[in-house]
Amino acid sequence: MKPLFSVSEAVRPYLLLIKSRVNRSEIIPVSFSLNTLIAYVTASVLSGMDLLSFSRGAILAASAMLATALSVYTYNDLTDLDIDRLNKLDRALVTGKVSQEDAKKLIFILGIIGLASGFMINLRFFLILLTYFALFFIYSFPQVRLKNKFLLNKTTVGTGTAISYLLGGAAVGGIPPPIFIMAAFGFVATVSSSTILDLRDIEGDKTHKVKTLPVVWGPELTIRFCIALICLVGIATTLGYYQLGFNIAFQILAPCVFVGWIFILYPLFRHWSDSSYVKNAVVRRIAPLGFLVQTLTLLGAVLSR
Repeated sequence: MKPLFSVSEAVRPYLLLIKSRVNRSEIIPVSFSLNTLIAYVTASVLSGMDLLSFSRGAILAASAMLATALSVYTYNDLTDLDIDRLNKLDRALVTGKVSQEDAKKLIFILGIIGLASGFMINLRFFLILLTYFALFFIYSFPQVRLKNKFLLNKTTVGTGTAISYLLGGAAVGGIPPPIFIMAAFGFVATVSSSTILDLRDIEGDKTHKVKTLPVVWGPELTIRFCIALICLVGIATTLGYYQLGFNIAFQILAPCVFVGWIFILYPLFRHWSDSSYVKNAVVRRIAPLGFLVQTLTLLGAVLSR
């Protein structure tokens, strides 16, 4: 007698939902997990952690962050379903390949896995991760919906990135100064990148009265604002490298990276209405530059020991 449904059929909706958030155009949960891993490696090297403890902690910390981020972003997709349909986003919920009930089950399962993994690491890590979970739940929760609050929406997303780095340090037991540089850079870089991505959703956001920077300020002023942010964070990062005693090479490389970042943003003045161009600029060009800066911070911290 054949079973009523196969295992693959049972998990397929969940895999489709996860795939919607881990593909090339939707990399935020994965990038958060990588942020935690980079910060964990930095803190581990600085603390002289042994290899066995390093391996166990790295897997748990990255997995906890990934599961929790997937949980809250799936919840965001669920609450944004009408807007995403209007913007014609290619996600499993939008296309009807999975049901809202499947999404709710996945949110619960991933939330439990993420928080339980965090509790296994240490109490500090768990509390910071719980703060992240609560913050992003409120971000999407219809009765509060920080996502609709002007400026608070971007501040929340940037704070989430900063937390992902702080978790890496907390998993080791302490948060050394280089991790704070990573967190500060991540905050500003995320505010800038997520604001640029909002250029794709102007029509849908206007219809649903979501006050993003492109809706309130217009595309051109929004792009100028993002360029100004990158200039400021470039200066701050270079000064931070100097204060931490990094080799002069790192203090030269960092400004070069930020100049490249601005070079990528500038053509958006002509192409902001092309959603595929905007997405490619952020995902395929800006995101690698962001990870390059964080890798420089990691290498600089190790070499300056």
